[in-house]
Formats: sequence, C-alpha cells, structure tokens
Amino acid sequence: MLRIAVLATALLVTLAGCANDQHSPSAPGLASTGPSGAEAPITAPPAPGSDSARSSPVPTSGEAQILAGVGFRTLVASAPHDFLAMMRGRLAVGRGGCLALQAEEGPDYLVVWPPGVTLLPDGRAGVHLPEAGSVTVGEQISGAGGFSEIPLTGGAPPGLFPPVPPECADGSTVVAVITSVGRSRVG
Repeated sequence: MLRIAVLATALLVTLAGCANDQHSPSAPGLASTGPSGAEAPITAPPAPGSDSARSSPVPTSGEAQILAGVGFRTLVASAPHDFLAMMRGRLAVGRGGCLALQAEEGPDYLVVWPPGVTLLPDGRAGVHLPEAGSVTVGEQISGAGGFSEIPLTGGAPPGLFPPVPPECADGSTVVAVITSVGRSRVG
C-alpha cells in the first residue's frame, strides 16, 4: 500500500511537471535513490544540561534545516512542495530523537516539515506551523504530503531536504514529507 501511495504521488508530480516546463521553487518529485550534490546546514543538538539546551524558536529561512529542541530534533524542507497523499498519526519522538509520525498500522515515519516551521518557545517537544498552530508530541494529527525512502535526493532540487541524521533512520525508514497539517479527532 505504501509503494502505491509513493507511486501515485510520483505520477501526480511528474504529470504536473510535464504541464509546465519552467523551474519552480516547489519540488518536482521524490525518488528513493540518487546522489545529493549539496549539503544543508545542520544545527547540532545542544549538550544535555547545558544552558544552550533550552529550546528557542528558530524560523526556517530558505535553507533545509535540522532544528534541535530539548530532547528532540526535526527536519524542515527549504521550499514548499505539493504532494497529495493523506497522512494521519500521532506525533512522537522516534529513532535517534527525531520527530516521527506513528501510524495506527504500519511503520513510524520520519517527519520533514514544510518551511516556516519553528520550535515551540516554551521547551515543549513539538513545532509551530504557520497555518496550523502548535503541534506537540503525543497529539493526533492529519494532513497531506508525500512518502519517500531515504535518501531524499532523487528528482528533488539540491538542498530541498536536509540530510537525514544516520541515528534517525535505518535501511527501512520511510519519510513523511508533510505539506499541510490539521487536527484529527480522537475516537
């Protein structure tokens, strides 16, 4: 089912790219393989117990980033992208301390947020999205986006996605590239 969602998303993006031969800031697509020509800056997580271990809001600024909070980190894309797969799950701190989307069935997905995302200013584990507000660990969310395997490079412009920290992924990790978020009703 996951491969069907990835293929459907890739087909939609490919068809959209065929309709417009101009380059745009949106991602033209994702594939599961391909070398990256550029590296994005990485914000290293602060040392536990240090004064710098307090999280502070860090807006994304046109560069793919890894934002580091207290006890977690998360990946942010450098430009908007238009993927249409439906996503739903609970936000969690996953493998390697990276934010993940836990689906009711299936694997956990490493999360890549859209640009403009900031860390919550009060030290809570979560993020603030300009269009949806605060989303915290443990909260059930729904939204739209696309799924990809690692590396996040094939077909995407260099620098669109930050490099995935090795401790946040293994050979079977699937990434949820989120484009929009809403709240799910619990029940």
